Amino acid sequence: MKNSNIKSSEEKEIAQLRKELEAALVQNNEYKSLIDHINDLVCEIDEFGVYTYVNHQFKETLGYEPEELLGHQATETIHPDDLLKSKEKYEEVKRTLEKSVDIWRFRHKNGNYHTLESRSTIYEDARKGKRTVAISRDITEQKLAEKKLLEQEERLFRLTEEVPALLALVNSDLTYEFVNRGYEHFLI
Repeated sequence: MKNSNIKSSEEKEIAQLRKELEAALVQNNEYKSLIDHINDLVCEIDEFGVYTYVNHQFKETLGYEPEELLGHQATETIHPDDLLKSKEKYEEVKRTLEKSVDIWRFRHKNGNYHTLESRSTIYEDARKGKRTVAISRDITEQKLAEKKLLEQEERLFRLTEEVPALLALVNSDLTYEFVNRGYEHFLI
């Protein structure tokens, strides 16, 4: 009888542990599903710069299946002009353990480059060593719009400088904010 009580107690303990493990696995799968379905790219990189986790948004944004990147250097897809700076920055962040916000160009699988803003942090995992978690957003369209706006501003400035008329911008305090060369020559 005593032996069966011990066995029954052990079985209950095992059943409870199994139940807790199953609940933890369900919760883990829910978190993974959540991360895989957000609009940002999420990855984990080991202390050697190798991808250890990549969410499914990499496929949508850069054309790579997660399996194509896992085990590869994160720097393999960085634009050659950004490569040295990104490696230096990564070493600095690993050394200081500071959070980082950077803008890098990454190669899409089709060969085009996308501009990504990456926010990353480093943490220490007792089993795995230093890890970097990066959350990145594709800002290619934003950068193109900024460039177009800057070009339009430069064009407008050149036009106002070349026009054979007096141009001035006066604010509500009647202070000049802008005068073109024609206006400057008129005042002399």
